[in-house]
Amino acid sequence: MLALLPKLIVFSGSALLLLGVFRPLLMVQAYLVVRPMIQPFAWLQYKLFGLPVALPLSAIVIASGMLLPLVRPHWVLLPERGGFLLLFLFIAMVSAGLSADFTLSVAALVKLATVWFLYVIAFNSVQDETDARRILDAVILSSVIPIAFGFFQEITGNYDMIHDAEVDRVSSVFATGNDYGIFLSLVTGALAIRLLVTNSRAYRMLLLLLLVAVLVSQVLALNRGTWVALTLGLAVASLRYRRHLNLKWLLLGGMVFVAAFSGRIMERFAELNHPSEVHYAATNTLEGRLEYWRALLPVVLERPVIGHGIGTNTLISEERLGKQHKPHNDYLLVFLETGALGLIAYAAFLWRLLVAFLFAGMPSRLWPWGFSMLMLTVYFVVISGVQNIVQSILNFPLFLVLVATASKLALLAPAEEEMQHNSFGDPVPHNEHMENK
Repeated sequence: MLALLPKLIVFSGSALLLLGVFRPLLMVQAYLVVRPMIQPFAWLQYKLFGLPVALPLSAIVIASGMLLPLVRPHWVLLPERGGFLLLFLFIAMVSAGLSADFTLSVAALVKLATVWFLYVIAFNSVQDETDARRILDAVILSSVIPIAFGFFQEITGNYDMIHDAEVDRVSSVFATGNDYGIFLSLVTGALAIRLLVTNSRAYRMLLLLLLVAVLVSQVLALNRGTWVALTLGLAVASLRYRRHLNLKWLLLGGMVFVAAFSGRIMERFAELNHPSEVHYAATNTLEGRLEYWRALLPVVLERPVIGHGIGTNTLISEERLGKQHKPHNDYLLVFLETGALGLIAYAAFLWRLLVAFLFAGMPSRLWPWGFSMLMLTVYFVVISGVQNIVQSILNFPLFLVLVATASKLALLAPAEEEMQHNSFGDPVPHNEHMENK
């Protein structure tokens, strides 16, 4: 039965994605909901007809991203704020031509192409706030099974169901607590927006319960980097949107939550003082990573312009340093694989997002989007310094779908406001406008 489960998920998910040819928004929603359910089988390297089990979803997204603009001429091929990301993808393709292992580079390019085309499809699919809320609902729905599975891990104490864990912590379907923590952070941002824009009291209560479950799961995932990065993101966003928030209640709620889990949190940070085998250093995780980065830097500088080839980081690590490890630092990983050119393009993309959400923000009535996206962008920029996300075919596209949705809403807002005025320039009430529409 277990062998049939991934096939059933892939076939049903692929069918939903194919319907997206007629309704692209459905393709984005289906990918967001289905992809986490395939993750444990992808991690365990299950095959479907001899191919990676998750490949059909990527193939449908890539093919649709190429074909849809041909039948939908009004589609934008370069989404708002996506220029540097496309440049990074191009540089990654060039690096693949000089790669130490072309097969690994092709696999990495397939992941990046999936991310890019999902970003494009999401941007073009959103036509109004209703579509944007449907995206959020898909993100929220995608978290239900991972959260339930995570609590099952905690209750049973079976933390090694998918991957042998160095630390007893919840990793859910993601196999690692770090990836699970990043996923939960992105879901937190989606929940925050949906809570602030919903008018249904019953739905708001359901969202609050789910938010509590997400935050508790975040503690159980024991991801120190995520705790710090998300707190920093929340602080920056709260100061930026302080006029819309009750900071006293927000601070009080945060203090109560931290106090409730203070023992677990303090214990996790105290582990930094305990020796453990991290990479090849008998030291704490932070010092171990710093030592690993210092050892890897000379390897990076061997090919500083175009890098060793996209997707080859673990191969290079094993060949040069004797162990197969990821850098736990996206900036270093991008530098290693695509050189200074790739790093500049990728950093410029993140910087562009940060500046846009920090200073340009969102129209006043869309402030919940501005608040959450600023929080998530700060989080993403910070966590990328201690984790690897850029080649995640799950968390990276999830972040970019939210970016695309918020960017499209900001672009649509001026046109919507203009439509809410009559021919004499007098404002038309929103309800009347909707009825006329």
